[in-house]
Amino acid sequence: MDAYNKASYYLMTHSIAVILLLQVKITRFLRIYIWGIYSLLSGALVFSTSLYLVAFSELPDFSGLRYFGAVAPLGGTLMIAGWFMCAIFFFKIRKV
Repeated sequence: MDAYNKASYYLMTHSIAVILLLQVKITRFLRIYIWGIYSLLSGALVFSTSLYLVAFSELPDFSGLRYFGAVAPLGGTLMIAGWFMCAIFFFKIRKV
């Protein structure tokens, strides 16, 4: 249940972050790195999906799904890269 809660939390928070970043991009006509937004979204999806599969591996007939937990670090790396790209954008704006 802990893996399921963590997957839900990360998916929710990163989805809200993506929506806010897209809203800032549209309303301010700023050049936010779209790859940062894509990286955040895809990382959250990969990370959360792998944790959901690990959570479902606790069921008797789905024990083979626990191996998908090895994919979670890839999603985490994508999320970190997305946050890094967005941070670069915001620090670049303040210099101008």
